[in-house]
Amino acid sequence: MTRIGLQLRERACHARAFVVRWSARLSARACGLALLYHGVAEAAGNPDEEILPAQAATTLEAHVRHLRRHYRLVPPSELLEATRSRRRGQRIPVALTFDDDLRSHVTHAAPLLRRLDAPAAFFLSGASLTRPWRFWWEDLQVVLDSRALLPHALPGIRSELVGAALAGKERAAKRLAAEIERLTATARADVASVLRTVAGDPGPQAGLRGWDARFLADCGLEIGFHTLRHDRLSELGDDGLEAAFVDGRTALEAAVGRTLTGVSYPHGRADERVVAAARAAGFRWGFGGGERAVAADDDPLLLPRVAASADSPGAFALELARFTSDPTTQAIEPRRAQIAA
Repeated sequence: MTRIGLQLRERACHARAFVVRWSARLSARACGLALLYHGVAEAAGNPDEEILPAQAATTLEAHVRHLRRHYRLVPPSELLEATRSRRRGQRIPVALTFDDDLRSHVTHAAPLLRRLDAPAAFFLSGASLTRPWRFWWEDLQVVLDSRALLPHALPGIRSELVGAALAGKERAAKRLAAEIERLTATARADVASVLRTVAGDPGPQAGLRGWDARFLADCGLEIGFHTLRHDRLSELGDDGLEAAFVDGRTALEAAVGRTLTGVSYPHGRADERVVAAARAAGFRWGFGGGERAVAADDDPLLLPRVAASADSPGAFALELARFTSDPTTQAIEPRRAQIAA
């Protein structure tokens, strides 16, 4: 598309977003929105070759400025109450959330949020509080970037899919990660072992140390738990599920200097049994998947989130407006894989 064409498309998106946004704001429907982010970098990642491409820092800043101008930014722990108490004509509440123990949380996201005085929550696993650590999908990205993997090297995974990801074919890395995620826990552990062998040990900058987690808390940002091992919780037995909400939590609480009452479920997956276990463990608010707006009757421990992945300011403005205007709205484009959600 030409430059003029892109400009016209942006103007059209903003104009439509204005109409839809005000229609939602003037309605009496109680709704809110939780946005999900992962990594942030100086330049945006490549969605065709990366499992979870980073958001450009300039894009995140544009998002936050748009939200401050047109919505009510609230701490994620207060989102449901803000949704329930909103009245006709008032701004729709929006919360910013970040998942995983990523270095960019302290180098890019937190400083930007503090500069713009924007509340947010960071959901951490605590797996790297005392030592460098990478999860399997991070090892997978390392070996795809280095092209150090043979197509037939991953047990139980189609070699043609591995080959496509190594060749950088469109979104093949996401499809490969999704196929690994669908494996049983035992099979996935076998794949993870191969990936770690090929990728090598994590470098000294991998993950967040205890002082990094404390930095996020000291910035006035909320800290939640993302579980130590990032398992698919619905696959765990009762004992394993109970342990998932306990293991590593005390160490993370000690690092940040506060009790953790919020949780986000790995891969955005949770069912009634998972939510019940989180509630029994003392969590009071939490986020799963859902790709829709928050409603007044949502369970506070299973609030939906929307991945913030629109490709332009106009598309972002329009997508947000649509989500808040119609509870049945789905994403404009297919979402990035929720591997590290």
